[in-house]
Amino acid sequence: NYKTIAFNGRMQLGQFLNDDHLDSFIWRNLKGFYIGAGLGAIENKVDITFSKTSGRFKNKEIFMPVNVGLNINIQRKWQEYSRIMVNVNYQTVVSFEDGMDGDYDLKSNSNDRYSFLSLGLRYNFGSIGLDQSKRRL
Repeated sequence: NYKTIAFNGRMQLGQFLNDDHLDSFIWRNLKGFYIGAGLGAIENKVDITFSKTSGRFKNKEIFMPVNVGLNINIQRKWQEYSRIMVNVNYQTVVSFEDGMDGDYDLKSNSNDRYSFLSLGLRYNFGSIGLDQSKRRL
């Protein structure tokens, strides 16, 4: 049984580009690149059964998710902006302790960590950008 909460902030390359940069094919396609980090907490209750020992393991700890990714706009020729994006994201989560997985090893010198790669589809609702006549997504 796992309960978790996490907060994550991201900065996207497109936030720092102006219209002159967006005229370049390279910058226009890399504007969706982002990095992010956050902080979270996890509580777990795991039933453990080893060859000679069994019991319930309870643990609470803090972790830090770090991610990098790319939002790729799917733009149609007749639209000035795109509402649909493909998202590729790699995230690694670093724990500050060794009990996140329910296997607490006193001999271990390393903290728990896990990573994943995801592929997603995003849709933007509502108006896009602060000024649609000047912003191109």
